[in-house]
Order: sequence, then C-alpha cells, then structure tokens
Amino acid sequence: MNPDDRLAIALWAARPSCRRAVSSAGRLGARPALDMVQLERDRLRLRLDDQILFRFTELQEALGERLVPATLQQLAESFEVWPMCDRLKHLEKLG
Repeated sequence: MNPDDRLAIALWAARPSCRRAVSSAGRLGARPALDMVQLERDRLRLRLDDQILFRFTELQEALGERLVPATLQQLAESFEVWPMCDRLKHLEKLG
C-alpha cells in the first residue's frame, strides 16, 4: 500500500464519525447543560450525549491511529518514535 492509499483510507475512515458527531451536536443545539440528575431523567438527551461522545472518541482514534501517521508519511517525515503531541505540533509547524 502506498502513502496515497493510506491517506485516502484514513480520511475515508474518519469522515463517518465526523459527520455523525456534527449531526448529533447540531441536534443538541443551544439546549442548556444539565446536571447529572436532570440528565438521568432526560433519556433522549442522555442518548444524544452518548452518541456525541462515542463518535468523538471514534474520530479521535481515526485521526490518531490513521490520519496523522498517514499524513506524516505522505510528507516523508520520520515520526515512528514520536509521541502524539509531538506529531501534532510538527504537523502544525508544517502548516
């Protein structure tokens, strides 16, 4: 698999989680934050919050495990021994 394929696959894997997280957050709208007691009573809000958190976690995993390494590989950067924070700082530095 060449670097272009890895980058395309990483983007493909991240898109659904990103779309679903944005869609769920849009349904949340400007509703005020709830305390835990209120949240436990509002089952719809609880499901929506769970959906947002789950999709955000999936997106974070797709970015960290696939997209960031594929991007660095595409840019011919050696990154294998770097922690994630250094990878992100380096990508930011590269623009």
